[in-house]
Amino acid sequence: MLKTMTCVLIAALLLGLTSCGGGAAGSDEGKTVAEIQTAVKDMSKATIEKAIESYKSAIAAHEGDLEGIEAKIKEIGGSALEGLMGGDDADDTKADLEKLKSQASEIAATLSSLKEKMAVYVSGLASAEG
Repeated sequence: MLKTMTCVLIAALLLGLTSCGGGAAGSDEGKTVAEIQTAVKDMSKATIEKAIESYKSAIAAHEGDLEGIEAKIKEIGGSALEGLMGGDDADDTKADLEKLKSQASEIAATLSSLKEKMAVYVSGLASAEG
């Protein structure tokens, strides 16, 4: 049962990760910070504000995904520590934990990149207003 629930959670999170990031955040995905800095200089204030809102939404979605994974890691870790599982169940649980930790790491890296890129827009907005 735990293995099935974990697999369902992993599939749902992967689906969520592939569908997040529309708008400016999604279109900037392959751009470097330097490329965004150059592009922001030619953007209107309204376009920059829209990009910031898009980044805020993408960041919030990824933070929610990360919180869900962290909660699942604690839940599975607690069960394993209680010694409720042995043999194949223990191996499956360990593999599930490693997958979840890997996903958490990927999401954390994505969050870091999104926040760094959003900061460029925030700086660009300050310049456009000033």
